[in-house]
Amino acid sequence: MTRDEIKKLFPEATDEQVSALLSSHHSELNKLKDDNKSLKEKADKFDEAEREKLSQEEKLNKLIEEASKAKSENQRLLNRTKAAAKLTAAGLTEEEYSAVLDGFVSDNEEQTIGFADALAKLIGASREKAVAAAKQELMQTPAPVSGTPPAAPDLSEQFSAAAKANDMLSMIKAADGMTAVQETKV
Repeated sequence: MTRDEIKKLFPEATDEQVSALLSSHHSELNKLKDDNKSLKEKADKFDEAEREKLSQEEKLNKLIEEASKAKSENQRLLNRTKAAAKLTAAGLTEEEYSAVLDGFVSDNEEQTIGFADALAKLIGASREKAVAAAKQELMQTPAPVSGTPPAAPDLSEQFSAAAKANDMLSMIKAADGMTAVQETKV
């Protein structure tokens, strides 16, 4: 406010009263400005503290998330190792099961081990069936016919024919055959 504005509002006020009113008004105004400045500083500090708090919470949440991922990955690796041990115990080599292992390994141990057990049982049953079929086939193979064996080809004639034809492979086969016949006679 100005002196003229006060004179218009209070025309009968003296100069001393106007000065006292202006002085009081300016001191009140300065006090309010100081209070406002103080409150603004407090609000800024509060906002900064909230940002830091939020920032700390975000950092903590990120660390928790990373720890959770690491835990999950470690559990998955542990389950992979357990599943590999089950498949190895079933008689499979790493080369045989490595193509399917990562397809069923997860961070759920019960599910991973259950699948590995089922796969091991399936493979074991298939092997047992194959062994049984092989035994059955061997049991049904007819016995060799008794009597005189068929006449062996004349290897010296084969050797001569191969030499005339300049067929080195046939010559080697005939020579090997002659050597085998001579060894069986001894």
